[in-house]
Amino acid sequence: MKKLVFFLLLVFLGASLFAQVTTTTTTDAWGNTVTTYKDQYGHTLGTSTSTTDAWGNTVTTYKDSNGHSAGTSTSSTNAWGNTVTTYKDSKGHVSGTSTSSTDSWGATNTTYKNNKGQTTATSTTNTNVYGEKKTTYKKK
Repeated sequence: MKKLVFFLLLVFLGASLFAQVTTTTTTDAWGNTVTTYKDQYGHTLGTSTSTTDAWGNTVTTYKDSNGHSAGTSTSSTNAWGNTVTTYKDSKGHVSGTSTSSTDSWGATNTTYKNNKGQTTATSTTNTNVYGEKKTTYKKK
């Protein structure tokens, strides 16, 4: 669980707050989306591979820089059109969830919860007129 949380925080917060993490996204021979995360020196921090399962959910597996499993996430759309993601550690235990919705101004609002259902953070992502995204994180 700690590995997955650390990996996700490193990648997403690093990319958003410090712009020192770069991502390269490709499609492999099976149609999966493979994203490689690198630091400002070009060292690989980890990878994620996303695919769609038989129910239309997006399943993503995360690996650290050594290729070891860091965990998985499964995203689906609920009845209200929100994206609900469940994160699991490398042993398959639920480590947390996130729920994202888009408001009438086009901002994406996300609430993060731990495995006990307690809100741990929120984020808001806005896109400006130039297509640049800015994400603001708030820890609870």
